Formats: sequence, structure tokens, C-alpha cells
Amino acid sequence: MMNGSKLKFKKIRLLEGFRVLKQKVRKMVECRTDTPAMLEALQAIAAFYGQREGGNTAEARKSLRQDLEKQNMVLCDDFLRLFEVLKERLAALDAHTARLEDHCHGIHARIETAEESMSAFLAKTRVLQKQQVECESKAVQLQDFLDNFTLSDAEIAALRYEAVEKVLPDGHRPFFAALARAQEIRGECGALVGSSRQNLGFEMLEELSEHQETAFRRLHSYILQRCAGLERDDPQEEVEENDVALGLGLRTIRDRPALFVHCQECVLQRRKDVVRRRFLQALSGRDEGAEDGDVREEKGKRSMSGSGQRPIDMHSHDPVRYLSDILAWLHQAVASEREFLTNLFRPEAPGGSGGQGERPLPGEGVPTDGQESGTLEDHNQELSQAAMLGGIMEGVVALLKARILQLLEPADSYGVTNRESNATRSQIFLLFRLLHLLAFYDVTFQKLGLTADASALGKSMRETRVECQRRFEGRLEAWGSQSLMSVPACPIDLSPAQVMGELGQSLAEIVAVHEASLVPPGALGYALDEVLTALIEPALRACRSGAEGLGPSDVALYMINNAAILSASLTSGSDPPSPAVTAWVEKLREEMETWLGLVVRYESETVLERTGLGPLLDRAQAVSASSSGTLSATAGLDSESVTRTMEAFYRGLFTLPQFERLQQPALRARARQQTSAIIAQRHEKAHALFRRAESGYPDHETFLAHTPEQVKILLDCDD
Repeated sequence: MMNGSKLKFKKIRLLEGFRVLKQKVRKMVECRTDTPAMLEALQAIAAFYGQREGGNTAEARKSLRQDLEKQNMVLCDDFLRLFEVLKERLAALDAHTARLEDHCHGIHARIETAEESMSAFLAKTRVLQKQQVECESKAVQLQDFLDNFTLSDAEIAALRYEAVEKVLPDGHRPFFAALARAQEIRGECGALVGSSRQNLGFEMLEELSEHQETAFRRLHSYILQRCAGLERDDPQEEVEENDVALGLGLRTIRDRPALFVHCQECVLQRRKDVVRRRFLQALSGRDEGAEDGDVREEKGKRSMSGSGQRPIDMHSHDPVRYLSDILAWLHQAVASEREFLTNLFRPEAPGGSGGQGERPLPGEGVPTDGQESGTLEDHNQELSQAAMLGGIMEGVVALLKARILQLLEPADSYGVTNRESNATRSQIFLLFRLLHLLAFYDVTFQKLGLTADASALGKSMRETRVECQRRFEGRLEAWGSQSLMSVPACPIDLSPAQVMGELGQSLAEIVAVHEASLVPPGALGYALDEVLTALIEPALRACRSGAEGLGPSDVALYMINNAAILSASLTSGSDPPSPAVTAWVEKLREEMETWLGLVVRYESETVLERTGLGPLLDRAQAVSASSSGTLSATAGLDSESVTRTMEAFYRGLFTLPQFERLQQPALRARARQQTSAIIAQRHEKAHALFRRAESGYPDHETFLAHTPEQVKILLDCDD
């Protein structure tokens, strides 16, 4: 059993040895000899082998451990020898450290002494700091007081010495900012005067007033100087920097009413001269001050009359265009001057300028009571914008009124014919168009504030419009009298008279002008139905007079043709037409219906008379109504007489009137239809009367060749 245990133990030790050996072998196999560390170790060992004569031998490898230990001993001796020097240096360092410690103790003692003196110093410092804070607070309060109640040196310099129009790069205007600041300070000083420090307040107000008066005098001089240059041809040109300063100055100087009104008068007079000069130049193409034959050059400049446009006077041969160009120019001038005044006296406050708050002109857009344009007697009252605008445009009133009245004079040079009636009719239409132009611009100028009560231009427009209306009404009356005195001859073919055709064209033009007008009906001064009545009724009466001596049918056809051409002219305009046009179209339709009924009755009776059916039927109806006997036994109603009459009637069905002299196809067709209907109706009555047994015509089928239905078909009235 012991032997077994020993064998087992040996076996375990043997296995353990094999395991260790296996691990070493595996480690040697896995060991890499190409790593830098391995290569360095091998080179170091190789040096030991190289010291032996035999080199890398088995003996040398056996003594390798001993050689390595000897090498370690050598290295340790070298380390001890070298560390001795370091040891000496460390000893010297320890001695130096001891000396430093002694010095630190001395310094510590001095610091404690300094701390005691510093405590006293800090206490004194705190007292001084408290005093400094109190002084600074008083200085801030004093500076705030000076900022609120005095002007700075820079602001005083800006008010007294710097240019009014000066602008800094950031857009700031020193003069106007300083003046606005002075006004704010004045308000603050007012509160100070009401307090216990009123003496100080009065002193500061006195000094401030001196600066303000100086600034306002400089501003007034600057505005007058700038007003002298307000002669630009177009006030809508790009605004220059000085113009911005001028508008801001005018808004600022309004705090001095006398100075402001004087500036308003200066602006008004300058712009008045400019507008009058530009109006003359637009009319004639020449400058007012130019010598004879010298035409002012317009190259490179813009003007109210437009660059490169022909003078308005060159269109004086065309009254409508001439007046339209004049009034359009004035409308543009009024709008431009109104915008110019708005921008000048009420500009937007530029940022950083320090200007006064925006304030509108008194009565802006509406004239003040009792104040007319250009009235400068009250120098203490500001002029409203409407008053200034009216004053500016006053310079053109005389020229405008003279030219309008010249246009209203009846003249053959306006292209009308020499015949008196045509001239009157042409002048009526001309005056009608001129009246609409004057009414439109009269209303337009009123909307811009130039009313007849507040401006000379508005008053002139009202007077010329009234004069044009008076002449228009006079021409209408002359047209009525002239139409009755010069009766047009009736054409042979009963076509409308030439004067009616021309009148129809004039009516169409008048209606077109009226319906296209932008003027409110109440502002025209006339009623369209009255104008149409004044033109149409005399013409129709003249046509009736001209048709005297004609037969009833010819008179009716002639009047229908004349009324039809007038109706067609009235309905050629817009759809739907105006109430006045509709009413007159209805009147003409009723008149045509009346005349059409007359001509239809006359022509149908003529056909019945010519064929004998009319007298035959009247006699038969009279005998039948009297019951005096049979019809066939009555003289003239025997079968032979009736046969001859009916044969003549049937032959006459193919010779009915065609109404070729009616100009309108629709009326012509209606006349034929109604005439045929009357004839067919009379035949139907005769047919029914002669077919009765009581009439005593047993052979009625011999002379009643056609039934009423057949006659209607032949007459094309079977409907």
C-alpha cells in the first residue's frame, strides 16, 4: 500500500514536471525573437559571449548567470560613487532651507505689525469712501438739474453759430435738435417758476429766451433765403437736403406765428410766379421773360408741361382738345403744388432730427370761413393749405378765363359748316362737350380744396362753367327757332331729311358724352331729357311742316322714317340706356306706332276702295242691318255685281302696297303684315255675309273663289 502511494506520488510529480516543461516549451515556442526588447536583450548577452575566447559556447552559457551578477555589482558600485555627489548637494540644500526658515520668521513678525497699521488705514478709507459716494450722488443730482434746465455748450453753439441745414452722418440735425431741446427746457422751467425756486427759474428762462430768439432769427433768415430759390420747374423733383431742412424749419417756426405767416407768404408768392411762368410756357412754348424769337431751351429739364411736348396753343383749332389740355395741365399743376405744400409744411419727422411734433395746417383741405386764396391782410393768422394752394394758382386765373371765354365764342374757324343750321347744331355739341369738361374739372378742383368761395381758380371755373351752360341753353333755343324757320324739304323717296340724319348723329354723340361722363348728375346744371326735348321736338315739328301738301300715307311714311332714325341714334349707345334716353325712345316709338297705324289704315282702305270690296261690304252691312230685304235683291248687290267686285279683289291681292319707302325693314314688314290683316279681316266678313242663306246668293260659290284661310295664306298673314 505504501508502495502504491509512492508510485502514485511519483506519477503526480512526473506529470507536474511534464506540465511545467510543456509550459516552458510552449513559452519558448511562443516567444518572439524579433521584438525590439528581445533583440536588445540578446545583443546585451552577446556582449558577454564576445568577451570569451570561445564565444557562444556551452561553457559560456553555463557561466552566464555568474557574469550577469558580476555586471550588476559593477553597476551598483558606479551608482554609489555617483550618488555621493548628490548626497553632498542635498546637505547644502538642507542648510540653505534652514536659513530661509529663519528669514520667514522675521518676515512674519513684520507682517503682523503691518496688519495692525492697515486696520487703522482701512477704517479711515471706509469713511472716505462713504463721503465720496455722497459727493458723487450730489454731483449726479446737480448734473441732472443742469441737463433738465440748461443747454449744453454744443447745443448753444448749434443754435448760434452752426449752419441751420447741417446734418451729421447719422442723420442728426444739431440746430433743430437743440431748438427742440430748448422748447422742452422752457416747459421744465415753467414748473420751476411755480415752485419755491422761482428766482432761479426766471434767470434760466431769461437766458433760454435769448438763445431761442437768436435761433428763430437765424431760422427765419435761412427760410427766406431758401424761399428765394423755390423756383424749380417741377416741385416733384427729387428732394434735396436743403429742402428737407426747409420743411423742418417751417414746421419749427410755426411757434412764432408772425414769422411763420411771413414765410408762408414768401413761399406762396414764389410758387405763384413759377406756376404762372410755367403755364405761359406750356401754352406758347416760350418763357415769359424771353425776347421775341427766343425760345427757352428745355433740354435736360423736366417741366409740368412735359419734356419735349408741343405747345398747347398749337391745338387751339380743336376747342375740345385745347380746353382738355389746358385743364389737364392745371390739374397736374394743382396736384403737384398740393403735394409740394403738404411735404413742405407737414413733412414726416426724420429720425434723430429732434423736430417738433407733426401738426396739420389749420383747415387743411377745407378753406377757413371767409378766407379767400391769396388774401394776406391778416398777418397774424396762418394760411390754410387750401388758401395757399388757391393763392399759388391765382396767377393763372386771368389767362385761363380769357382762353375759355375765347373758346365759347361762336366762330366758323372751329371747323363747322357755313350753313346756319349745321353751324348751330355743331356748336351745340361743341358747347355740350366743353360744358362736360368744365363741370368735371370744376368738381375735381373742388375735391382738391379749390372751391368757388375760397379760391380764385375755383371761382373762375364756376363762372366759365355757368357761362358755357348759358351759351349752351341759348344755342338750344336758337336751334328750336331756327328749325321752325328753315323747314327741310321732303325728299322724293320720303327718306329722312338730311338735317335729321345729322341731328341723329349729334344725338348719339351727346348721349355718348353724357353717359361716359364722370361728373355727378347734380353738378352738370342741366337735365338730359330737357336737352333731348329741345333738340328733337323742334326737328319733328319742322318735319311735319315740311310734309304739308303730301298725301296722308306719304306724311306718315316720312315721319316714321325721321322718327326711326332718331330712335336708332338714341339706342346706339350704352346698354342699358339712361332713363332720359329710354323715355324719349318710348315717345318716338309711340309716335311711330301712331303714324304706322295711320298709314296701314290708309293703304288698306285704298286697296279695298280700289278693288270695290270696301264699298260693297259697307253697303251689304248697311242693308243687312236695316232688314229691308235680301242682299241679292238690292241694287248694286246682285250676284253679277258681287262677282265682278270679288274677281277684282282677288286680282288685287297680288298688287298690295309693299311700303318700299319705309327705311327700316322691321317697320316695313309690320306695315305689310297689319295691312294684310285688315284686308283679310274685311274679306272674311264679306265671305261670311254672302254665304248666309238669308243673303239670297245660292250661287255664292261661283264668286267666293277663296276661303278666308286661303286669302290669309295669299296675303302671308295666316298667323
